[in-house]
Amino acid sequence: MNMKPLLIATILLLSSAANAQQPDWVSLEDAASGAFKELDSEQSKKIYVFQRCAGHYLALSEIFSDASEELEAASIVVSSTLSQVATFYKINLELQRTGNVSDVESESKIVLDVVVALYEKYMSWLNNNYITQGSYFEKDQEFQQEMQLCEGIAELASSIMLNI
Repeated sequence: MNMKPLLIATILLLSSAANAQQPDWVSLEDAASGAFKELDSEQSKKIYVFQRCAGHYLALSEIFSDASEELEAASIVVSSTLSQVATFYKINLELQRTGNVSDVESESKIVLDVVVALYEKYMSWLNNNYITQGSYFEKDQEFQQEMQLCEGIAELASSIMLNI
C-alpha cells in the first residue's frame, strides 16, 4: 500500500487546521488604542476597528444562532450599527481627503465586503477553538478580551448613531 497519499492528506489536514487558528492580524487592543486613545488618530484606524468589531459580532450571531434567537438578532443589530458607523467615517474621510461626497451605497458595499472577510476570519478562529478546545470562546482569553473591547466599541457606535 502506498502511504504517500495518506501522508500528503494528513499534512494538508494539519496545515489547514493550523491556518484556522487565530488570524495573523494586529491585536484589537492595539488597533483600538491607536484609533481612540491617540490624540491625532487617523480616521482609517477608527474605520478598521468599527469594521473589525462588526465582523466579530457577525461571527457571534452565527455562534448564537442555535442557542438563542434573541442573542443572534441582537448581535446582528450591533454588527449593522458598527458597519453603518464605519461607512459614515469612510464617507467623512473621503470628504476630508478629496472634498467630494462619496456615494453611500458604494461605500456601504465596500464596508460590507470588509466586514464579511473579517467575519470569515473570526469564524475560522471560533471553529478552530471548538475543534481543539470543545468550546467556541469560553476557554479563549484573547477572544473574550476582544468581546469586551467590541462591547465598548459598540456602545460608542450606538452613541455616534444617535448624533448623526
